[in-house]
Amino acid sequence: MRTAIAIDDELLRKAVEVADPGINEAEIVRANPVRRSLLESDRVLCHPLIVLALTCGSRSAPRERMLSDLQMLRQGMVATTDEVLPLIENERLYDNGCGAVDIALLASVLMTPERSAMDSRPQS
Repeated sequence: MRTAIAIDDELLRKAVEVADPGINEAEIVRANPVRRSLLESDRVLCHPLIVLALTCGSRSAPRERMLSDLQMLRQGMVATTDEVLPLIENERLYDNGCGAVDIALLASVLMTPERSAMDSRPQS
């Protein structure tokens, strides 16, 4: 089943503001066509930790809609502690400023089979 969602510009601006308060508005506008294309082609995955982080940090009126829209996206794989710990050790990801959530998200992305098909960047 394919689910398409539309995110209006104001909601996108607020979501990005919560996720990255330092981003400037020009970056949001410039990237909008790419984001729209990725959403429309069902090439966006969401992770439960992202939903949790935005739930904790969102307090404005479109909060419910943003969270609902995120829940409609396909879910990426979720790495377990047993899968994250070896990644930290093997890749020496300790003592470098990355938090547990950051590394858990990285592990989840690395485990997701669709990631290479969804990545439109040229492969080196």
